[in-house]
Amino acid sequence: MTPAATRASALALSVRVFASFDLAVTGCLAIPPLARVFIQLLFAGDAALGLGSLRVEFQPLHWLFVNLAGVLGVLWAVARLRTPTPELALLDVGGRLAVAALILYATAAEGMTPLLHVFVASELGGAVTQYWAVRRAWPVPTE
Repeated sequence: MTPAATRASALALSVRVFASFDLAVTGCLAIPPLARVFIQLLFAGDAALGLGSLRVEFQPLHWLFVNLAGVLGVLWAVARLRTPTPELALLDVGGRLAVAALILYATAAEGMTPLLHVFVASELGGAVTQYWAVRRAWPVPTE
């Protein structure tokens, strides 16, 4: 295998690994009963750690948006699993940075549980890993 093919293979693997993780998490959010369990686990984790974040009771509209976000996440993950291209990897990098920023805003300005910082770490880790893999697969010309 040539070095370029090895780098392309590493990129595809990177995209697929993060897409698989996203599929597992967003798949839970897409299915109404699993979404309820997932959110309850977040609240329980917050309580167990003594973080004291505000616990809100979700209304049907909240659940609808949780489930819609889950469905969109599943579709995005499937697209990347089927076609792990550099273009989709870079779009995912941008999406991960946006999600991390939104979570940081929610925890800092809206009082959401700091337990969500675990997801910030995973989003930033995914962004850096995939960006690095794209840079290796698509080296910048040296002229």
